[in-house]
Amino acid sequence: MLYFLLTRKIGFLFFVLSAFPLFAGTMEIKLHSDLPIAETGNSERVAIFNSKKSRKSEAKVWVTIEKKPIPRKEFILVEPPKAEWAHGNVWRVEDVFDNKGEIDQFSKLVVLDKASDWGKEDKFSATVTYYQVREHPLPPKRDGSPADNGPYFAGSDTKSLVVVAPEVSLESITFNHVPGNSDSDGIDLRKNYSGPDFVGPEWSLTGTQPVAYRAGVRPTVKVDFKIRPSRLNRVRAKAEESGMGLTWGISESWSTSSSGIFSGVTAVSPQIDKGDVSWKWAVTGFNGVPAYGWDDVRTTTVSVYKLLGQPQSPWKEGAGTQKPWTDALDFAIEKCGTKGKLKSKETLMSTTSALYKKPYQSNSACYNRSGSFKLSEYIRPEKNVNCFDSAAGLTIVAGLVGIHVFPREQTWIQGPYPNTYWGEHSYVVFNNQVYDACSAMSLLINGVDFWLYQKLIKPRWDSEIKDLPIIEIK
Repeated sequence: MLYFLLTRKIGFLFFVLSAFPLFAGTMEIKLHSDLPIAETGNSERVAIFNSKKSRKSEAKVWVTIEKKPIPRKEFILVEPPKAEWAHGNVWRVEDVFDNKGEIDQFSKLVVLDKASDWGKEDKFSATVTYYQVREHPLPPKRDGSPADNGPYFAGSDTKSLVVVAPEVSLESITFNHVPGNSDSDGIDLRKNYSGPDFVGPEWSLTGTQPVAYRAGVRPTVKVDFKIRPSRLNRVRAKAEESGMGLTWGISESWSTSSSGIFSGVTAVSPQIDKGDVSWKWAVTGFNGVPAYGWDDVRTTTVSVYKLLGQPQSPWKEGAGTQKPWTDALDFAIEKCGTKGKLKSKETLMSTTSALYKKPYQSNSACYNRSGSFKLSEYIRPEKNVNCFDSAAGLTIVAGLVGIHVFPREQTWIQGPYPNTYWGEHSYVVFNNQVYDACSAMSLLINGVDFWLYQKLIKPRWDSEIKDLPIIEIK
């Protein structure tokens, strides 16, 4: 059972009236709570319950009367003041007893003992009355009529106080909330060439979708909350992270409405990775007013990809089939051994070694000379490939994780047998080093300086080197 003791500090403002006519004094009282108070635009005062996490089952918040009623100068009270309470019967309200076992006129105990009590509000008001007389009675008037000695009645209604018991649920999280721009949030993704596109929210009550970030980005996420009662429309939130060794977290900040953009604490580290990441969300405070303690809301889990950089051409951010595919990311991370890699060179060397294992077949054609590459076929384990397929595949996998390489086509180089020449061959250049994933080469060429590579392949005097265009991924 959760208790909240609602007692009200009452201050009285006496307006000085004539001492001799019949006195109908007035005063102003004010309901008060030690709970955080929000002043609304319509002058309504809202007391906000503590977060649920911060309370014990028998926790009570004592609120005392600010001032006892004080009669005006030269007057005394005839009897103790009385308070008459009114409320909306939303929650159970009990009397409070003082140390003499008598009912405390100026306190009430509000009891929240059901889960359904949360997300509601109740409105409290009170009327305080008392009687005052002159402390030293005046003598009769000269004409023998009685003097103005009282008793005189005084009373006032309070300005009402609304007490709310907030209930917050997390409805959705959008990680890629600015499509086409991964500078501050996620990367556009789709499943494969045929789709579907993954469109936020990536986490919702109905399911999840994968998320991808590039190194150096400080993530921002768009979070939608449902806050009850409806008068509450802003909340302070944060999230602690677990999984994949990530540390960016979600920093503590206020939402702008029931929705808000929340920023990561640190930037995404430069490491290729894939895994499930969970965020434990907590809230505190409403409508700009802090509350006591944090209330755990929900733990959300999504699948996250981490890349070294922004995907490179022919991958493109924005709508269409050229946005990064998760099928291709799975291939790059799981089959090409790039998981955990921190640098471009080690990533390329791992990828080249993995692709070198694909069987060679000269007439295989995932790549055609118009610049189209059938990646959907290339990533199949049983697919045989030729040198153009290998160079295009290496370029596209490297570009997917954020490494910009240069595929080259070269004519008339020495083949694997003495005095034999290939009319054409293809490989990849990065930082003036060659990565050749074609298994028809007699040895693995992996990060060899370009000049040394030329010595190994012994090009003919009329050999020509040109770019290998890759325009479209299928």
